[in-house]
Amino acid sequence: MNLTFSDNLLQFASPFSRQRQTAMNTVGQRIVVLGVTGSGKSTLSQALAALYDLHYIELDNLFWKPNWTMSDDEEFLSKVKTELDKSDCWVVDGNYMRVGAPYIWQRADTFIWLDYPLYVNYWRLWKRTWGRFLKREKLWDAENTESLWKHFLTKDSLFYYAASSHAVKRERYTKLLTSSEFADYNRIHLQSPAQTNQWLADLKTAMR
Repeated sequence: MNLTFSDNLLQFASPFSRQRQTAMNTVGQRIVVLGVTGSGKSTLSQALAALYDLHYIELDNLFWKPNWTMSDDEEFLSKVKTELDKSDCWVVDGNYMRVGAPYIWQRADTFIWLDYPLYVNYWRLWKRTWGRFLKREKLWDAENTESLWKHFLTKDSLFYYAASSHAVKRERYTKLLTSSEFADYNRIHLQSPAQTNQWLADLKTAMR
């Protein structure tokens, strides 16, 4: 059975039922976009930031330092707090459940979950990784670059991580976003890129 969040209540429906109704739900001013690696969190977050004039916060940008060095917990949380304090209206892209999420989620009013099939995320991750590598794209303020060696031949591979964490994260997000703790939050559950694109298009239409 598929889960669709609508009107702050958990509804059970097919992936595309209530699509327009969900699209027209209130989108708050402090948004968290969730999803596994490759689901398109950054793309959607940037689109929402542009549409609603929100401060865009990319957690990967805060976490990674030059040469793929990780921020420690205290440093990372300090960066998160600094970014959130810059504006009362923001959209956060990323998971970081252990450190960032507990602080961010308490201050959010809207969750958007990009819950796509694994093969969709894999294809998107494949295109993104090769695109970044071929363009030698500089990632975030740290200006890191993608390494094919790391992603295809080591235990740090994002492809391995995406496969091994998909079911675990899906179960975790389902439990979190259906809990009574978040009953008053806007919760939007999008289950395919097509549904996400239509939802975003409806929001843009509503803004005209």
